Amino acid sequence: MEISSCIKAVGIAANQFKNNRSSSNMGYLLHQLEILQTVSARSESMKALHPKEMVTLECLSCLTDIISNVNNKSGLVLQCLHILTNLAKDRELCRMMKEGFSLDHVLASIIKTCGGSPDEQLTLVCLQLLQRVTYGHRISFHESFVDDLIKYLVKQISSPPSPVTKSCLGVLANLCQDNFPIQARIKSMDNVQRLYKTVCQFFGDEDMTTAIFALSVFTSLALTEELGDKVFFDSQNTKQVLQLVFNVLINGEEQTARSYAADLLQEMLRNSRLQQAVEEYQQNLPKLIEDTLMLISSSSVHSVAKIFELLISFCALGSLRSCMCQILFSGSVPPASELGEALSKPPRPDCPPLVATVCWAALPSATACKASLAAMEFLKEMYEEVLCREDQDMQSGMSLVLPVLVGTLRDPLDPDSPNIKNSCGRLSGTLRLLLVLCSEDEIKLGIAESVKAQDFASLLQFQLTSNKTVQRQSASLKSVSPDQDWGLAGVEVVLLSMQLMSKIRRYVDGLEQYFFQLLQDKEMVPFLARGWTSKDRDLVQIALQLTCKGAALDNFPDVILGDAVAATNASAAPKASTLSESAMDISVTPSRQSSMGEDKENLSVHRRAMGDLSLQSMQTADDSIQSLIEKMHSSIELRDLKTADIIEIYEHRLQSHQTKEDHLQDLLEAKSMALTQADRLIAQYRSRQARHGAEAHKMRCLYQEAERKNEGLLQEMNEIKLDKDRLKNEYDLLKHEKNQLELKALELEELKGAHADLCDKCEEMESCLTRQQQELKTTLEMHEILQKHYESLKHQHDIASEQLKKLEDERKLLARTLKEKEAKLLETSKALQTLTEKHSRVVKDREELEQEKDALEKCVDKLRADISLLEQTKKEMQQRMKSLEKLNQEQEEGLQSYNSKIQNLEVEVSKHAQIAQLIHSLSSGQNAPPGTLPAAK
Repeated sequence: MEISSCIKAVGIAANQFKNNRSSSNMGYLLHQLEILQTVSARSESMKALHPKEMVTLECLSCLTDIISNVNNKSGLVLQCLHILTNLAKDRELCRMMKEGFSLDHVLASIIKTCGGSPDEQLTLVCLQLLQRVTYGHRISFHESFVDDLIKYLVKQISSPPSPVTKSCLGVLANLCQDNFPIQARIKSMDNVQRLYKTVCQFFGDEDMTTAIFALSVFTSLALTEELGDKVFFDSQNTKQVLQLVFNVLINGEEQTARSYAADLLQEMLRNSRLQQAVEEYQQNLPKLIEDTLMLISSSSVHSVAKIFELLISFCALGSLRSCMCQILFSGSVPPASELGEALSKPPRPDCPPLVATVCWAALPSATACKASLAAMEFLKEMYEEVLCREDQDMQSGMSLVLPVLVGTLRDPLDPDSPNIKNSCGRLSGTLRLLLVLCSEDEIKLGIAESVKAQDFASLLQFQLTSNKTVQRQSASLKSVSPDQDWGLAGVEVVLLSMQLMSKIRRYVDGLEQYFFQLLQDKEMVPFLARGWTSKDRDLVQIALQLTCKGAALDNFPDVILGDAVAATNASAAPKASTLSESAMDISVTPSRQSSMGEDKENLSVHRRAMGDLSLQSMQTADDSIQSLIEKMHSSIELRDLKTADIIEIYEHRLQSHQTKEDHLQDLLEAKSMALTQADRLIAQYRSRQARHGAEAHKMRCLYQEAERKNEGLLQEMNEIKLDKDRLKNEYDLLKHEKNQLELKALELEELKGAHADLCDKCEEMESCLTRQQQELKTTLEMHEILQKHYESLKHQHDIASEQLKKLEDERKLLARTLKEKEAKLLETSKALQTLTEKHSRVVKDREELEQEKDALEKCVDKLRADISLLEQTKKEMQQRMKSLEKLNQEQEEGLQSYNSKIQNLEVEVSKHAQIAQLIHSLSSGQNAPPGTLPAAK
């Protein structure tokens, strides 16, 4: 059965149960939920669900409403939680549950309502689902449920181990991840030391998932504390912690444990002291890195992206980066032609790391978006490392990587595809990797031989015609969601493609001519303007390089480009601040700081003078331009349209020159600010040098004084030796007092535990009192609502009385009109005959249905093995029989009404027949009945 039909059936059953909370409706709802649970447990069924479809949203809304209602039975809530757990395996659906339906708040309320009993299955399933929903999401400390949830988690973890301990550790690890307010709240609790001890005891647990949960919690809470220094920064402990995390990452059977291990390693690598400890841990590091690289081929689509993120974070450390590069390119790699179709699907478990990485990079974005992009980024990092190493050959793996990259460039793009943004991101990663490979001349020639000018033409033409973000069609983009807006990704594709074309244009036929043609095309201006104002430094540099190359051409649209850049800056951020910051970054370089101070001062003075001269020249040019415009207006008469067009062209060009001069003015102001900053740095350098000299003199004086003090300390040492014996006796006395104090401390700890239990009971009583007050308030509100409802019903009763009087008048009117419808008696008789025939047919259908019902009951006795299907058929037939019985009942009621009408009409007909007979007898001269007058002759 399809999952969409199951969801619709669950929605119908839930609405029936909501309108009528009978046991039959509840049984039917439970049956539909069991079917949906079975279907949702299959991974292939989840592919049909999309988070933004109405069917999916209705299903999530229905399930959330069921579990939110405290009046529902625990069995029904548990069934819904199992279905939500199956649906939460999909990351998009899990994100929708968290952001769209606030499922974390609902689950925390269920845990609080259930009383938090660790032995209940409902509590365990709630915690497991909460752990999955909160993974990767930062929970705000100001949420109403957070404080109660933290207390419950800490209490369960600190208690003896139970079935919910593992899930509690996972939820607490999610809450503490990069969340300082929650970490501070936990550290301020009274039993935090007990929590630390309990969590540390789970480090050696046989379940790797529990161990990594505990280590993640401890790292988040104690890494920056004194306890963290003792655990993490001791040489022996550091090796044990790293070995534990790598063991979970490599040997963990659950995907959850690997994901948490990868996140924990990335968090540890953000600490500078741990980075140094990892680099010093060289004993088993190559073997661990090799095992981690082997996970690329053995991981699933959902977990390999996390592995690539971890490997990319390893690239921040020089030793790990070098080790990964050496291992990745150490083996022999077959060419892409020998692998064939293996590159179009996930790699086999026995693939080498490089082949597996290329397989993930070759997958389309619709199949594995994050894995493909992460694989491209990892290959780029590795080949950049190859460029920096002298002992590595740049040709390593080129026979495999290059055909895949060229094939990615030739993949067609569909503007209506929902994955168009991911496809553009994959293209950007491919182009960045090709740009890295072009640093080697031999590989550049290989790339030039593999591509054609038509490949770039089709790729860029698609962006020029279909990319609406850089064009002036913002009205059509208002309804586009940020997830589907691929315009900026397309800009990145265009700029990277132009940069790659500029590197290989001399080696590809027709590419150089097409490259310069594009630079002079006005459609390229919005892309260059976006590159100028981009936040990515690489894109800004590429846009500047392309602009410099295009400026040497005759038809380069520099004026239009300036206007586009100005418009983009006006809509994004002030241009002057951006230019000044970039000018400061460029001006303050190491070579500038290393030159002589006097030369710097002279150079700054000279540049200021040049800047003043340039400003004066610009003002003079401005005056001359204005005078020229006035002369043209005064001397030229607008006799025809051609002269007016010429003047407009000259005015446009003059305005463009004015714009350029304004830009130069801004640049000069930015340069002057940069020079001022440089002068300030020079002064700081001189003062710092003088301060260092004074400090050196002070250190010499302190050293001489320390030598004099050292001689006095030798004499004091002899006196200390004499005092040592006396202190030893005092030490024995203090040791005895210490033992007595430790006994008192144990008694104090027991009293603290009892006090904490009493505090918990007091909080529970306060919460119960709050709930009772809330229920009382709700009851009062319900009484007011019922009072209002009674008044409205009374008003409706008065209105109904008035309507009844009107209906009585209408009945009298209908009685009068009935006498006028005697002529339609014959038609009514015919209608009665047809209804009689229909009634007979309905009776026959009913008999047939009763026969079918008997046959179905006999089939149920014979086919008990396939009971689920027969029950469904029986229910359908029962619904059909009920509908037919209802129809039969309606028709019987109609038939009875018609019979009553016919009887009334027959009475009236008999009366009319008697009257007609009397009239006929009177007219024919027969004897009149007694009591009547004889007819006149």
